[in-house]
Amino acid sequence: MKKIYLCIVGLWLVLGCAKTLEIKPKPNDNAAMAELGHQLFFDTRLSINDMKACATCHQPKFAFTDGYRKSMGMFADETKRNSPTILNTAFLKNLTWAEHISTYEDQMLKPMFAETPPELGLKRSDTFILSRFTSDSLYAFLFQKAFQQPIQNIDYEHIIASIAAYERQLISFNTPYDGFKKGVKILSEKAKKGMELYFSDSKKCATCHSAPLFTDDDYHKSYSDDADDGLAEKTKKRADKKQFRTPTLRNIALTSPYMHNGSVDNLEDAIQHSFRINGLKNKPLSKEEQQYIIHFLNTLTDSTLFSNPFFNDPKY
Repeated sequence: MKKIYLCIVGLWLVLGCAKTLEIKPKPNDNAAMAELGHQLFFDTRLSINDMKACATCHQPKFAFTDGYRKSMGMFADETKRNSPTILNTAFLKNLTWAEHISTYEDQMLKPMFAETPPELGLKRSDTFILSRFTSDSLYAFLFQKAFQQPIQNIDYEHIIASIAAYERQLISFNTPYDGFKKGVKILSEKAKKGMELYFSDSKKCATCHSAPLFTDDDYHKSYSDDADDGLAEKTKKRADKKQFRTPTLRNIALTSPYMHNGSVDNLEDAIQHSFRINGLKNKPLSKEEQQYIIHFLNTLTDSTLFSNPFFNDPKY
């Protein structure tokens, strides 16, 4: 419990420093639900073959992505898009690459129950999945504490609500950049030059990747040559063709490959790609400027992802 409360205290410190950010938790969210959700997030028993968990596609060591171009489904077939980070998504109105999904509860329905491809491979009629947890003494304790009910009453709505309560607490604002903004960290000269370039009117990096989240939480056109039509596949609007949500650049050093289809392997290529699609071909970066920006982007890595127990598998 202590680690849960520490995380919540940290959240209020973040909100105190960034008043433009606001989380809207569900009324029944509580620390006990988040603790239960923490266990469930890393538990492979929440899959039809007992081999995959939420954390399979959202691994802490990759800043809650998975390192693949596209994530693997239940039978090793690729999912449609690259796995995005879920860190700080509690502040966003758009939780996916190209769908208007604003709640974790709605977002979880696809990896849990979708069949094309199956990810966790569940069906709501699969009561035997729930029975994997009813005989576990730890889950019996956590479920009682979270919902004041015996574990035998557990259903998928309880599971989804608990994981959502955990995900809303995955807040990451402990980077060298954040420390610098608070006056308690010193950035290298190269990183400071990169920061100046990043926020400059000429380079326009911050136009779409705006601080403090380093995303504008909006959809923009991608000039990829794949068959993915992005937001238009859901809205059926021509104007939404190839529109994808701006990814956050926080922890970007840990989240390659990049773009909605994982088509870009490294930061150098990602920067050049971004300049091309934003019409800045006539204002190319020099190699030196590019390296300065990369030095700055590296200051957006939160080292506590590796040391904070709340971010990692509770079994270890």
